[in-house]
Parts: sequence; structure tokens; C-alpha cells
Amino acid sequence: MENELKIAELIGFFIGDGFAGKYGNHTMIQFVGNPKEEKEYYYNFLAPLIDEIFSDAKPHFKERNRGLVLYYYSKNMYERFVNDWGLPSGRKSYTVKIPGFLLQNNETIRCVIRGIFDAEGTVFWDKRKVYKNPYPRLSIQISNKELSIQLYELLKSLNFRPCWRLKKLRKRYKNRAEAYFVELYGESNLKKWVKEIYFSNNKHIRRLMPH
Repeated sequence: MENELKIAELIGFFIGDGFAGKYGNHTMIQFVGNPKEEKEYYYNFLAPLIDEIFSDAKPHFKERNRGLVLYYYSKNMYERFVNDWGLPSGRKSYTVKIPGFLLQNNETIRCVIRGIFDAEGTVFWDKRKVYKNPYPRLSIQISNKELSIQLYELLKSLNFRPCWRLKKLRKRYKNRAEAYFVELYGESNLKKWVKEIYFSNNKHIRRLMPH
């Protein structure tokens, strides 16, 4: 079960920030993050997590001004992601979904949600005067309508009180003029999140207190 939970979290992060590619006989799994905010997560959590699941896969890092890239040239790893776990190869923004085998129990659901939010989520404190104290929001912006609804329904199944909304964008997001938001508002949602799901990515953990 422990390994299944690790796989669920890894798949969640892949859904958010991962890429699988095949070029002739060469295969690659890649993750791209923020070099300023996510270096600790990539080096100290993500790469060791992958090593526990794929001990024969060698990590490669590239650091650029706009991105921290972790990639693997591993046929076995590619086949597990694409053939066994059913995740798409190539562009996936509008097609990726949480695999059905992870939806059989709440523990794997929590782990895959954690991975997705670690990759694409944000923690925000609304400090407008309408609120007596800073008001917490957990939010994720998704270009894939089906995935956004899937995530919304899973949070409801865990007894959270999520909000789902469509937003027309002034600037195109991933080549689209609209995006879908799944959000958790308020202290009760935040406390439940911290107790039951939490984060593995320190960039979010640092934002759990208003500042």
C-alpha cells in the first residue's frame, strides 16, 4: 500500500508538471519547475521519490533562468507511465485525467490530489478589508475541463467544500481563452486540507501562514 501511495503522488505531480515523450527509439519522462521556489522539492523530494519507484532510472537535472528540469531516459519508466498507468505521451494539457485505478480508495485519492496541487496549485491569503482577518484560499487553474470537474468531484467525495468556476481570460492560457478553477475557501477547508492532504512542496508549505 505504501508504494501505491507514492505512485499516486508521483502521478499527481506528473499530471500537473510532467511530460512523456517518445522520439524514435528514445523515450523520456520530464518534469519542469520553478528554479527559485522548487529546487528543494525537486532535489530532496521528487527525485528521491522517483528513485524509490524506479531504482534503475538515472536522474538528470538542468537549471535555467526560467525552469528547473528533471528528466529521465528510461524505457521502463516511460512504459509504466504510458502503458501501465494510462497517462498520455506528448501534449497532455487537454486530455490527461486521473487514472481510474487510483480512485478506489480515499488514501490514493488524497495522494494524487496532493501531487496535482504541489505542481499547479497556489495558496493565497485575501487581505481585503471586507475580511476581519486574512482569508485563506487554495486554488488551482486548469485548462482541461474534464480534469477540473474530476478534481472538484473528488474533493467533494472527501467532504471538502470546493468551488468550481470557468473564467474567460484577457490573455490566453495555454492557447485557450478560458480556464477552469477549482478552489477551497476559508479556515475550515484549510484546516481539513492540512490535516488530511497537506503538501510535499515547500513553496506551498511556506504560504500556509499569512504574510
